[in-house]
Amino acid sequence: MTHSTTLKVTCLVALLITSGCGDSRNARSTSESTRVTAGSDGAGSSSTSGADTTTSSPSTSAPPVVGGNISIWPPTGSALAYPDPVEVARAFAIEYVGFVDPVIGMFQQGDSRSGEVEVRPTESGPATTVLVRQVGPGDNWSVIGCATASISLSDPTTMSTVESPVSLSGTSTAFEGTVQVLMRDSSGAGALGEGYVTGGSMGEMGPFQSQLEFSAPTTDSGSLMLYTQSMENGAVWEASVIGIRFP
Repeated sequence: MTHSTTLKVTCLVALLITSGCGDSRNARSTSESTRVTAGSDGAGSSSTSGADTTTSSPSTSAPPVVGGNISIWPPTGSALAYPDPVEVARAFAIEYVGFVDPVIGMFQQGDSRSGEVEVRPTESGPATTVLVRQVGPGDNWSVIGCATASISLSDPTTMSTVESPVSLSGTSTAFEGTVQVLMRDSSGAGALGEGYVTGGSMGEMGPFQSQLEFSAPTTDSGSLMLYTQSMENGAVWEASVIGIRFP
């Protein structure tokens, strides 16, 4: 074998070894890179007392996208991190959705890195199912949305790109038929737009169709929240939250 041929073989072997190492380092991060998180009135605040949370360096990047969803909580750029899926659901329910002293259920495992946690306003109140997922190569948990049986949003859908005014349609049931609507971007600066839709009532699902105007976002992603309120004290009763995009 000539000197030139030996050199080519040596270089090829080195290249294959380097490529293999790179694949093993990156396999986990490329297969899992998702979350649902937007910031709002509670952005940057800590969770309730006793919550098992740690802090990490703030991120200035956009919310990661994984499995067709975006991360909604913790807020983009915050130092909050949640190694416990129940605690991230609790913080989201209180700080983001606005539940007051909710009843938090147990973690229900989905696949190896996702699951759900039920949240209720009272022991006998309706269930809001908070969807949680581990995002990226670490073990911390994020919220990618939540859903309730009393509010079914058919348009827009998760990860839709929306502009003002956005058309809203679906079915719902609520006290006097009223479901509140709130649009946020992921900056944590508060609501871009607020309104309501009117569907069914008294436990009977009925259709709704409306439009929501909202101010210009400062980020390229955010969330749309539909929620009902207690007829006794006006507190949040149940909620549906999806991640959305802006052009």
